[in-house]
Amino acid sequence: MGVKVPGLRQKFKLLVTYGIYNSIDEIAEKLGKRPKTILSWADGTPSVDPDNVPSRSFQALARVFADAIGIDAEDPKMSDLLLAPPSWLETELRQFSGHSFRSLLETEAEQSAFALYRTTETSGQMIETDFAPRGDQQYHLRIGERFRLVVERDLHLFNVFALQNTNAQWGPVPLSLDAKSGQVHLPGFHPDGSYAYMQELRDTGPSLFAVVACRQELPEVLRAHAAEGTTLDVSSLVSLADALRSSKAADRRLFSVSVLFGR
Repeated sequence: MGVKVPGLRQKFKLLVTYGIYNSIDEIAEKLGKRPKTILSWADGTPSVDPDNVPSRSFQALARVFADAIGIDAEDPKMSDLLLAPPSWLETELRQFSGHSFRSLLETEAEQSAFALYRTTETSGQMIETDFAPRGDQQYHLRIGERFRLVVERDLHLFNVFALQNTNAQWGPVPLSLDAKSGQVHLPGFHPDGSYAYMQELRDTGPSLFAVVACRQELPEVLRAHAAEGTTLDVSSLVSLADALRSSKAADRRLFSVSVLFGR
């Protein structure tokens, strides 16, 4: 006898797609089975229907999936997810991966390190203004207003990456590291050494900017997102969170600041 797990092959694929496991081989190793065996559960055999997991292996399968979404394998929710369509599992994986990185920011990010500068054009000259608040408070900017951000900490010895979260999506932000001070500038410097500025043109509401700094190498996929200017998918967020969590607390630093954009 076995347990019917609808869309099992797709559910295995989701674990790999979202970066929880690197391959079917790794999932099989976790289960103590050969890859051919677990794929036969998904695809069926001449004598067994597809999506049929042996009863004696169902609890081990539940543990593998439970680890991926951060719940106990004994939680009734886990059985419900295994017996539900793959889309239910995908929703849980998205929420867990996004929460994993966000929870790091909420527990570790320093909020008083950011300075925000904006420009005001007066008589053909550009006047730069640094304005409070700092810490837990929120900066307010108008749509289209030009600004830049600076992390006022020495991060010379760290690999750094900057992100912005708007409308539940994380995207890379260009940056430059000041060779003298080690401070991180968003969006960085022009080739002539002058400061570059950015502006929000469409989305009103709160936007979260974050800088992560780690002494070890950050995932290669982040550089690809930065080069292409593409939003981070869930597996990239998982890779980033994993890289940060795997480093020693002393070897990572996180910074965040919230900016409210309005009309």
